[in-house]
Amino acid sequence: MTKSTAIVTLCCFSIAGCSEIQENRYASRHDAITAGAIERGWIPDWLPASAGDIRERHDLDTNAMLLSFAFDEAQRDEVMRRCEAARPGVHERPNSYFSRGVSWWPAELGSSNDTDLKGRLRYFRCTERIKFGDGHVEERTPGLAVQTDRPVAYFWR
Repeated sequence: MTKSTAIVTLCCFSIAGCSEIQENRYASRHDAITAGAIERGWIPDWLPASAGDIRERHDLDTNAMLLSFAFDEAQRDEVMRRCEAARPGVHERPNSYFSRGVSWWPAELGSSNDTDLKGRLRYFRCTERIKFGDGHVEERTPGLAVQTDRPVAYFWR
C-alpha cells in the first residue's frame, strides 16, 4: 500500500466513524433510563411510564432530535397535557434533511407543508428550559404530534 492510499483510507475511516448523528432504539422507558438517554437529554423526562418502541435520532453538533414512541391509550391525556395545542404549520417542523431516510419518522413531519397523515395527527408546541454545562439556560419550543387513531407520538427539537 502506498503512502497516499493509506492516507485516503485513513481519512475515509475517520469520516465514516465520527458521525455526529446517532440513532437508538429502546424497548421501554426503563431501558432508555438504564442507557442514560434521559439523563443526557436525548429523551424528555416526561415520557410516560408505558412508553415503548422508543426510537430516537439526535445530532451531537446541532442538538436536533427526533423521537417516536408508543404508549398505553390510558395515558393519551397525560402525553398531550405536556404541551400546548397548536395548528399544523404554527411551529417549525424538523429539518427535512435530518429526518430524510429515517424509516420510522413520518415523511409528512419532515416536510414544510401542512400535510398531516390525512388528519390523523394532533399538534402541540412544547416549552423546554435547557441548562447547559456553563450554567446558562435556554428556552426552546420543540414540537409534538400525537396520532389520533393509535397511541403513537412524535417529538422533535
